[in-house]
Amino acid sequence: MTDKEKRDAVVHAFAAAMIERLDEKAAEGYTGWAAAYPENELRADIASDSGLVMLGGEHNHTLADIANRCMMLWYRTTDSSFFDDDLTCRVCGCTEHDCSQCIEKTGKPCHWVEDDLCSACAPKKLVLCAHCGLTIHKDHLAGICKVAGKDEFYCDRPACLEFLGDVAT
Repeated sequence: MTDKEKRDAVVHAFAAAMIERLDEKAAEGYTGWAAAYPENELRADIASDSGLVMLGGEHNHTLADIANRCMMLWYRTTDSSFFDDDLTCRVCGCTEHDCSQCIEKTGKPCHWVEDDLCSACAPKKLVLCAHCGLTIHKDHLAGICKVAGKDEFYCDRPACLEFLGDVAT
């Protein structure tokens, strides 16, 4: 086998592991692989997982998660003509590739709360779960926890409830 064939085989195997991990996370309810995952959280998670790898604590899921998050950043910063159905906010007109007016308005990038509504334009009764990033209505919260003087909201998914229990204790 040539070096190119070996390299290509490894790339295909790793891509398969990435897809498998994305499917696992989707089965757990994580659907924000593109725009619903706020970029600052995405970058922080990459840095955190990379630190784990540097300390030798990585496992295959960690490596696939880092690769998937890097793919998400790449997708957001590339000419993403992969799909013709780019999301556009029905209120302000921002897209998943340009939310500069939302940053001017709120001081931070927006995220999608509906297929055609960004967080900067959403009614303020919608919040993000601090653990999984799911958009939830404030009337349906499983819990609120103060962290560094700020409220963090949590949905009722089992993993989020478990995390909330760990944070609250």
